[in-house]
Amino acid sequence: ISPAIQEPSLFAVAKLLATGLVNLNRVEVLWHPVTNHLLEVIIHPLNRLREWGIDVITTLVRSVIQYDYSTPLKENQVTLRNSWAIFV
Repeated sequence: ISPAIQEPSLFAVAKLLATGLVNLNRVEVLWHPVTNHLLEVIIHPLNRLREWGIDVITTLVRSVIQYDYSTPLKENQVTLRNSWAIFV
């Protein structure tokens, strides 16, 4: 009798989605870390986990596109780069 293979929890993927949605106003800071984790999820051997990862990435992309930013993202990127230049 082989030991039962336990499916990984989808809790972490759900938390990545929740974190991304709550922080849409900080997308330029959080986008890379959150999507890097999700890219790891979508190459997981378990189909169910991959599907969840793809759904979460799709939801985040749609949310970012629809979000009403007070300053356009393009301008935020310039401001962010200029801010970092001060510290270097």
